[in-house]
Amino acid sequence: MSSKSQNISKRSRLVLMCAGCGRVKFPGDKWKRVKPVPVSSARIDVSHGICPVCFASHYPEL
Repeated sequence: MSSKSQNISKRSRLVLMCAGCGRVKFPGDKWKRVKPVPVSSARIDVSHGICPVCFASHYPEL
């Protein structure tokens, strides 16, 4: 497998989850609640961020 295709494959497994509420980011900057899935069985990597709703709630001054 070429380096480029490995990089694309790796990025497609990365899931961004809100550290505040647990919503998951989908393409188009859409954040949705999803049914919990054990990460080990889903073959995904999870990274944490903060969704717009939690950002506005926790940092209203920004």
